[in-house]
Amino acid sequence: MIISATCRRMVDSADMSVNYHAYRQQGIALVIVLWMVSLLSVIAAGMSYAFRQESQLAGHYVEQARLQALAEAGIYYGIQQLFDDDEESRWRRDGQQYELSLAGRRVKVSLQDERGKIDLNTASADLLEHIIGQAAAGVDALSVSRAIIDWRDRDQDRQDGGAEDDDYQLQQYAYGARDGAFLSIMELQQVMGISAAVYQDISKLLTIYTGSKGIDPWTVSPQVLARLPGMDETLAAEFVETRNQTMQQNRRVLKQVLPLETQAYIAQSGPAVFTITSSVQSAVGNQYGMYAVVHLTGREDTPYSIVALHHASSSLTLKQAQVHE
Repeated sequence: MIISATCRRMVDSADMSVNYHAYRQQGIALVIVLWMVSLLSVIAAGMSYAFRQESQLAGHYVEQARLQALAEAGIYYGIQQLFDDDEESRWRRDGQQYELSLAGRRVKVSLQDERGKIDLNTASADLLEHIIGQAAAGVDALSVSRAIIDWRDRDQDRQDGGAEDDDYQLQQYAYGARDGAFLSIMELQQVMGISAAVYQDISKLLTIYTGSKGIDPWTVSPQVLARLPGMDETLAAEFVETRNQTMQQNRRVLKQVLPLETQAYIAQSGPAVFTITSSVQSAVGNQYGMYAVVHLTGREDTPYSIVALHHASSSLTLKQAQVHE
């Protein structure tokens, strides 16, 4: 009996030991499973976030490509308008904006004849001094205008109040005057005395494409016209209204509508070069813009050439982009 009881206790103790080890192993396995589930959940969440980010990024690129295509379509539609000879239907070439409906989006396009701007390479010192003097308070317009002349002329003779290489070196510039024509409007920022405020103000009035000392009265914008000697915003608006009502046969008399002081800066010459701007807005408000400088060659095989093509992001306005050509 004693032996039997002892054996039963030994068997029971062995069973308890086996059960304890089994329960312990089951507990460890459960912890491992829970840890693996947690790890997989973290990995899945990370992959899901990355997938959403990539999807949003891909959607952004697709939308940008769509907006760019629509803006480019606006550019080529504008080029087509340059060949419309019908006085009644053709678009104006003075920066007036037109709206198109393309692929369910509104695309805004404008044409600006560069002959309606002031050529930075041929404008007189007096005209440059005049527009610079209107740009910002306290600017020495005479010195800055002469510095522009010194930058573009081919000699080392310093204009009265201007700046040649020695003056740039004295002010510790890393360069001197170009002594040649401006290659871009942006280059104007390198001229001694041109502040950011002056540049931002006058750059939109300028061009480098016409080679003309005068401005075409048929394509000059009200903004440029208002800055000429003898003009202001009111007179410019009145002139544009008169111009819009004047037929083709009265081109010769249009110049006589302007004050005598202004007529000295009017001309109708220079190559046919146009800036075409095009912008489109997405459904969520993002805007994409671009502009092209187009030269009409007059040749049948290649009637036009694109001199420059620039894109502007939604963070950079089209006007700001244009002055960085």
